[in-house]
Amino acid sequence: MGIEFSRGFFIFDKSWIQENQFVQSLSHAEFRILIYLLSSALKISKRDGRYKRGDTIATLYQTNKILFVNASQRTMAERCNADRGTIYRALNKFKEYGALIKVRDS
Repeated sequence: MGIEFSRGFFIFDKSWIQENQFVQSLSHAEFRILIYLLSSALKISKRDGRYKRGDTIATLYQTNKILFVNASQRTMAERCNADRGTIYRALNKFKEYGALIKVRDS
């Protein structure tokens, strides 16, 4: 098990990206930010002490398959080679489209 994908390149059909209106509406910077968010998503099926909301995150992932990203705008700006204003505008666009939900700290 696992040997099948141990080496080589991974290829996927990008038509699902090209035919998606939301993805088509993204600028190059917004697309990079979206890919960063997707690659940083947490899939936590049980409480993880590294996150102060570990129980909530685990429950929402288990019941609704919601993915979480624990990253600041500063971190996203550094990793995506963008300024924080670009990150802020992209996050707002994702939120308006319904692709992103902000979970506020209590």
